[in-house]
Amino acid sequence: MANETKLADHLLTSGLTTEAEQKHTPGPWVARDDRTIAANGVPLLRCYAGRNEKANARVIAAAPELLEVLQEAVAQYGKPGGPWNVPSDPGGWLDRARQAIARATGAQ
Repeated sequence: MANETKLADHLLTSGLTTEAEQKHTPGPWVARDDRTIAANGVPLLRCYAGRNEKANARVIAAAPELLEVLQEAVAQYGKPGGPWNVPSDPGGWLDRARQAIARATGAQ
């Protein structure tokens, strides 16, 4: 829990996210009955996509965790000369990750 608090504080102070940007229902989200997405036992949405509904439900249910992990990766790897000593932006993934975070949080 302390690490989660430190990460949240870092993300807020680094400008990667703000409390106001976190408008989605907090996770974890789960796929119930293979197509209903719920958070804390409350249904959020239901996927109707024929043969793809189970796969779509799993991807949607993982969205909050994927966003959190991507924010953490950008916070860790995106520091110039940081602990990972990553070149400026190998393959442009940091820029794409920041753009995806901005879309997911409504900052773009």
